[in-house]
Amino acid sequence: MRPLPVLAVLSGSVVAAVSAWAQEPAVEESARVLEEVIVTAQKREQGLREVPISIAVVDGETLRAWDLLELEDLSAGVPGFTVTEAAIATLAYMRGLGSGINQGFEQSVGMYVDGVYAGRGRQFRASFLDIERVEVLRGPQGILFGKNTVAGAVNITTARPTREFEGEFSALGDAEHGEYQFTGMASGPLGETLSGRFAAKAGGFDGWLYNTALGRDEAAVDDIVLRGALRWEPSDRFGFDLKLEHSDYEVDGRTIQITEAGDFGPFFSAFDPAFEDALDTRKSVAGIGVDRSDTESDLAMLTATWDADRFRLTSVTAWSAYEFLDERDIDFGPVPYLFQTEPQEFDQLSQELRLASTGEGGFDWVVGAYLETSELSTLKAVDADLSWLGVPLPPATRQIGFDQDTDSVALFGQATFTFLEDWRLGVGLRYTREEKSAQQFLRFMDFRTNIPNPVLGTFYAQAGFGVPHVYDQSRDEDDWSPQLSLQWDVTEAVTLYGSAARGFKAGGFNEAEESGDPDNFEFGNETSTTFEAGAKMRLADGAARLDLALFHTTFDDLQVSTFEGIAFVVGNAARATSQGLEVEGEWLITDHLGLQLSWTWLDATWDAFPDAACTVEQAAASGLGPACTQDLAGRPTLYAPKNSGRIALAWTDTLSGGHGLDVQVELVHSDGFYLEQDLDRAEYQPAFQKLNLRLGWRSPGAAWEMALLGRNLTDELTRHHGSDVPLLAGAHYSMTDRPRSVALQVRRFF
Repeated sequence: MRPLPVLAVLSGSVVAAVSAWAQEPAVEESARVLEEVIVTAQKREQGLREVPISIAVVDGETLRAWDLLELEDLSAGVPGFTVTEAAIATLAYMRGLGSGINQGFEQSVGMYVDGVYAGRGRQFRASFLDIERVEVLRGPQGILFGKNTVAGAVNITTARPTREFEGEFSALGDAEHGEYQFTGMASGPLGETLSGRFAAKAGGFDGWLYNTALGRDEAAVDDIVLRGALRWEPSDRFGFDLKLEHSDYEVDGRTIQITEAGDFGPFFSAFDPAFEDALDTRKSVAGIGVDRSDTESDLAMLTATWDADRFRLTSVTAWSAYEFLDERDIDFGPVPYLFQTEPQEFDQLSQELRLASTGEGGFDWVVGAYLETSELSTLKAVDADLSWLGVPLPPATRQIGFDQDTDSVALFGQATFTFLEDWRLGVGLRYTREEKSAQQFLRFMDFRTNIPNPVLGTFYAQAGFGVPHVYDQSRDEDDWSPQLSLQWDVTEAVTLYGSAARGFKAGGFNEAEESGDPDNFEFGNETSTTFEAGAKMRLADGAARLDLALFHTTFDDLQVSTFEGIAFVVGNAARATSQGLEVEGEWLITDHLGLQLSWTWLDATWDAFPDAACTVEQAAASGLGPACTQDLAGRPTLYAPKNSGRIALAWTDTLSGGHGLDVQVELVHSDGFYLEQDLDRAEYQPAFQKLNLRLGWRSPGAAWEMALLGRNLTDELTRHHGSDVPLLAGAHYSMTDRPRSVALQVRRFF
C-alpha cells in the first residue's frame, strides 16, 4: 500500500532538516540541548541513556496536551505496542506477543503504577489522570518488575505533591461526538513537612457508531476519577507518600458491528431493515438485552523511604480492587438469541521491600523481596434462545462460575559493575514461587425461573455447549529468571549495549473450560528468552538523540486462547519468535522546530502451533467442524505489523506582545496485521496512515492555553478486534476505531 502524500511531504521535510543540520555551524547547535529524560525502569531515577533496555517514554505534558485518555490511546502512537478492547476482554500485545481472551489469564505485558502491579486486563482500561510519565519497556522485565512480563512492561508514574503551589484546570469538547472532559489539579504545601496533591477528572462521550436497531449513538461513556496524595518529610532522611484513588467508568453500548454477514444478510434484515454489513459508522445490535458496562476501582498505597549514607530502603504497601458488571449482546447483531452477563470482583494486597545503593564507587545494586495475594471471582451467564434459528433446544441460561486465589512471593537482586572506566556489567536474578487454587462450575438454568435444570444440561451438552461439571484444583510452581547486560560508553555521546534476559509467566486455570475433562482446566507457565543489542546516542552537541535496538525473542509453551465457534479453548500449544529493529529519535532542528521519530520493523511468527483452530472455510472443507485444526508454523502472530511508526514535527514561537503559538503535526503508520488467532482474512486489518494535528495558542505569561485538536484527519476507518459471530458460520464482527474528530481544548495554569 502506497503511503499517503502527506508522508512524502513529511519525509521531504526530514531530509531537508537533516541537510540543514549538517550545514549548520556547531556554535548554533550547542545552544539547543534536549532535556535529559529521567526514567525509573530499574527502580531508581536514571537518565534514559544509562538503561540497557529499549524504552519508549511519553511524558505527562504530552498526554495532557493531546488529551490521551488511556493506554489504548497512547499505544496508537507507540509502534510495536497494542492495548485494545476485545469483545469480552482487554488485550495487551508487545512485539507481536500477548495474552488471548480468557478471564483466567494475567497479561503477558505487565503494568505497574507507581510500582504497584496491575496485571488484569480490565486494569489496562484505567483512565490517565495527572501522570508524570509513561515508560513502555520492551522485552522481558522479570528481574525488578516480576512475573508476567514475558513480552514487556508498562511503568506509569503519577505526579507527586510539590513544595510550591501549582494548579491546572482544563476543559475539552467535541460537539460532533458529544465528548467533554473536565480535569483539575492542585498541589502545594500543607505545613512545614507536609505537602498534598489532589486531582480529579469527569468526562463523557456520546459515541460515533449509530445503532440502527436502537436508534442511538454508541458507545456512550461516563468517567470519573478522583485521587488524593500526601507527602510527609519529617527529616532529610525519611519520606512517606500516601495515595488514595477511586474511579467509576460506565459505558452504554459498544463499538462493535457485523462487517461480513455471509449467508445471513436476509436473516439480519428481517429483524432490522436498516441492517448492512459494511465497515462504516453504522451498526445493528439488539436482542435479549442491551450492552452496558460499569467498572469501579479503588487503590490505597503507602510508600516509605529511608536514606542512609550509602543506600536507600524503600517499602511499598498497596491494596487495589475493582468490581465490574458487563452486560453484552454476544451475537453482535439484531437477532435476539445470545446475551451474556458477567460480574467480576478482584482484590490484591502487595508488599515490596527494596534496598538500593546510592551509586557511589562504580558499583550499583538493588535487592528486594515481594509478596502478593489476590482473589478473583467471576460469574459468566449466557442466556440462549435459539428458537429464532429453528434449533430444537429450549431457552436456557448457561452459567460458568470461577474463583481463583493466588499467593506469590519473590526475591530479587540486580547489580551493575563499572570497570575499565567506561564499561558496565549488569547481572540480575529473580526467584518466584506462586500458589494458585481455583474452583469452577458449569451448569444450565431454566431461562424463566433461573433454577438449575439437569434436563437442559443434557440437551445442551449433546449440542456441544459444554458438559455440566464442578472443578476444585490447585497448583504451585517456582522459577528462576536471570538477566545479563554489558554497556560500553564509546564516547561521552554514544553508548552501546547488549543484553540477555529470561521472562516467566505463571500458569493457571482456564476460566472458560467446558469439556468436563479436568485435565483441560489447568495450563502451565510460558517463558521467553530475549537477546538485545542497541545504541543510545546523543548527537548535534546534545540537540538530538537516537536510540536503536535489535532484538530476538523466543517464546516457549505459549498460553494461547482460541475461539472455536462457541467458546475459547486454552492451552500451552505454541512456540513463537519475535525479532526486529526499534528506533526512537528526537531532534531540535532549530530554536522553534523539533522532530520526533519512533519506528519498529517487526518479524513475529509462530515456530510451532500444530493445533490452531481452523477458519470457518477450512472447517467446512474438512468436514470436521469445530474439531478441525491447522498448523500455523511460519505464519505471523497477532497485532504484528511488519512496519509501524510515528513521525511528528512541532513548531513553537512567541509573537509580539508575548502571545505564543505552536503547531504539532504527526503521522502514524501501520502495515497490515491479523486480529484473530485463526488468521482468517476477514479479521485482517490492512495498512493505514492517520494524520493528527494540534494548533495551540498561549497567553502572555502562559496562564491560559487554547488548542484545536484534530485526530485521524484523513478519516481512516480501521478495526482493533474482530472474530467469528457465534453459531453463524461465515459471519464476522469487528470493533471499529474512532473516525475523524476535532475538539477544542482550554487550559488554565495557576
